Amino acid sequence: MRLNNRYVIALDIQDEYVRCVQIKYSSRGTWSVQRSSCKEIPYPEDNEDIAHHVRTAQAIESLLQEMSIYPLKNVVTFINGRDAAIKILDFPPVSDRKATDLEQMIRYELMMQLPVNVEQMGYDHDIIEKGSDKTEILTAAAKRSVLNRHLKLLSLAGVYPDVVTTSALALFNAFAVKEPESIEDGRIALVCLRDPNGDVVVCEDGVLAHARSFNFQVDGGKERLIKEINNSFDTYSRSHDSESADIERIFLITEDGQLPLDLVEDDLSAIMPKAQWKTYPAGDKLAFGSALASVRFVPEDMPLPPLRINLLKQIAQEKRSASRKAVKARLGRVAPTIAAAVLIIVLALLWWKTHRAEDELQFLENIHQVNNQRRERISQLGTVEKALRERMKILSWAADDYPMVSYRLYRIAQAIPDSLWLKEVYIPEKQTTSKKKRDKAQAVSKLYVVGYAHKQPQIDGFLSDLRSCDCFSDVKQESMSEVRLAGEEVLEFKLGLASEPRHLVKVSSGR
Repeated sequence: MRLNNRYVIALDIQDEYVRCVQIKYSSRGTWSVQRSSCKEIPYPEDNEDIAHHVRTAQAIESLLQEMSIYPLKNVVTFINGRDAAIKILDFPPVSDRKATDLEQMIRYELMMQLPVNVEQMGYDHDIIEKGSDKTEILTAAAKRSVLNRHLKLLSLAGVYPDVVTTSALALFNAFAVKEPESIEDGRIALVCLRDPNGDVVVCEDGVLAHARSFNFQVDGGKERLIKEINNSFDTYSRSHDSESADIERIFLITEDGQLPLDLVEDDLSAIMPKAQWKTYPAGDKLAFGSALASVRFVPEDMPLPPLRINLLKQIAQEKRSASRKAVKARLGRVAPTIAAAVLIIVLALLWWKTHRAEDELQFLENIHQVNNQRRERISQLGTVEKALRERMKILSWAADDYPMVSYRLYRIAQAIPDSLWLKEVYIPEKQTTSKKKRDKAQAVSKLYVVGYAHKQPQIDGFLSDLRSCDCFSDVKQESMSEVRLAGEEVLEFKLGLASEPRHLVKVSSGR
């Protein structure tokens, strides 16, 4: 098959169906779906995994025969993201590093971060962003037992894939190539729900920043699904500043483009209130996106290149290495002359290894540099911790000896929601009958807060937050009236905040 006219076969295998998509790929940077078909998998009544395994293989074989896709070449599949670990690693600039050194550094990082021995994993990486100060590298890894189970299922149908990627990365690739304008600007999330699997991907200006997968069942209730989506966004938010982690748009992809599990628009708004939600039918998106993992040449003018992750890469390299070792063993038994040739090769390798010593030392220096950066980060965290402890002492002192006026103003500012506007906060003037009483220090026990809101429930929420503050003994709404502000009808409210401390901070009444 010519390189500039290539066909890729993508398989999307789920519990209830299997989908096959034939994609035409050109080295000029064009992709198009030539044929696609889907076949349902009848689940056995005895609910045995082995029987379902066999029926899945039969469905794959039957589907390929119906589409007349033989011989099978350039086959790409993906495993569900819950069976893989996706991590984004930060490294020093790698433009001047050799590929072998980079692979060793990635292997070292995976050994440190994965709970399973890296020898028992199939993994791959792709550089997602290069900078002058650091390089971000996407890594994906899956247990070999998971990959072997997936390959065994395909082998029953006579299919031997060249590339295996993950569902989350396939989801990103589909949007990066087919709809780059939808994710290339701002902070965008992709949520794909296909019973019993869900994937959540967050993109920052077209760059993958977070990926998480989970399980859910259609008969398990929507509360579980909402919790899993919230957990995905919370995991992303914890690694970012709370103000900078707001997601602008969320694309919800389902099999038919409809909300599953009786979800409604209010449920989506509750998950991410500030984001705009848009639903999409899944169709061939995931199969199309997985096929892009096999692309070898990407045009330079392509706005968002796909992520090329092949979890079989390490396994294929090991097979090639084992094959080479077997050939050497056979050659070693042929004749003494071949043994002499092998000895010469060994001597050449030893000579080459002596000249590789400098490269090995450079690699160790790189590892040392990474460790030094970690120590610096730990030191910075210690400084931040010390500053936070000092601030906590100040706040604890203020709470124990009654919060000062500034502390009450601070708690008011904390409780103000985004939906309210604050007009003023003031201390009521007290009536006095003599100059002597006016000069006498007065205890500041009450504050008034005046502001604007669109609806009364917004004011009630503000009152509830203020009542939870430990520095106010009585919080109530004094008055409320309708006013016109900037051409809009709003509610002007006045709140009275009273305090009954053990010790009041004294301030002069002023003239």
